[in-house]
Amino acid sequence: MKDYEQVARAALQDHAAERILAALSEAGLPVIVLKGLALRHRVYAPAERKMSDIDLLVRRVDWKRIDDILRSLGYVVSPDDHDWTPDFAREFMGETPYRKGAMVVDLHWHLTAMSWFRATTAIDLEALWSNALPIDIGSSTALRLCPEDEVIHLCYHTAIHHGLAHPHGCRDILRVLDLEQDTLDWEVLARRARAWRVSVAVWAALMTAREQGRIQHSASSLIPEAALDALGVPRWRQAVLGISVKRAAKGRAALVSGSMRFLGVLLVDRVRDLPGVLFRGLFPRRRWLQLRYDLTPRQAFWRQFTYPIDVMRRALEAVMDRKFGG
Repeated sequence: MKDYEQVARAALQDHAAERILAALSEAGLPVIVLKGLALRHRVYAPAERKMSDIDLLVRRVDWKRIDDILRSLGYVVSPDDHDWTPDFAREFMGETPYRKGAMVVDLHWHLTAMSWFRATTAIDLEALWSNALPIDIGSSTALRLCPEDEVIHLCYHTAIHHGLAHPHGCRDILRVLDLEQDTLDWEVLARRARAWRVSVAVWAALMTAREQGRIQHSASSLIPEAALDALGVPRWRQAVLGISVKRAAKGRAALVSGSMRFLGVLLVDRVRDLPGVLFRGLFPRRRWLQLRYDLTPRQAFWRQFTYPIDVMRRALEAVMDRKFGG
């Protein structure tokens, strides 16, 4: 029964995506399909790859027009899916969720949602759009990331957004590498990852995927040692991340995620950016707190004093869980 349910859900998601893409195409608005939707139509059997939502990357300048189109199709902003307020999603996040019944669309204008991590990167969105390739989604046509950008994005998403513990992350990475092994340019990928300041996260995700492939006797050979070396990650950082990589490859939580994502500072490329990420994680701006938790200005003023205590308490609890919970 579960297989039938998955096939039916996939068909409904594909139909919804086709309608949205057709409407955006008619309006002359470009869109890049990300993650599950792009992969389902290239590297997996039709209903093999589960996905919880439809991820679309758009240009920020087109956001208002696309918001109008989604609303005309019956979608409404639904930040409750991520526990965000609408104003917070619009101002601080690189994505906004929309819902129509059980169908969820995540509209992205950037590849990372957390503003303090985004500030440490130099992802060239214009180059990303220029390198994008066409893809057919049913009867509609959209864009997808080129192989190098797609691998970088899957790695970064798996590492930063899911602490190396994404349920599909390593499998997605290995499937794309298998499909694109004759076209992917590892030198370009490494150069781009370094320029975008995401090389440490990419290295950690690739190492996790390779280790997981080795454990499962699958495609670990798709990731050559030379490609990992080309990312230029210092040996000391490789050693620090090694334990997390091994844990994640075995399906165990590696780096803390969820409300504690900022503890993934180990994945930030430039060491000099680490203090800023930690500071912003502990002491966000008052407006961030006000919109994030739907507070009055007065409440946000007092919340800025209690917030660091709450964060450090949760961090300690997470560390203790890892130490004594295995």
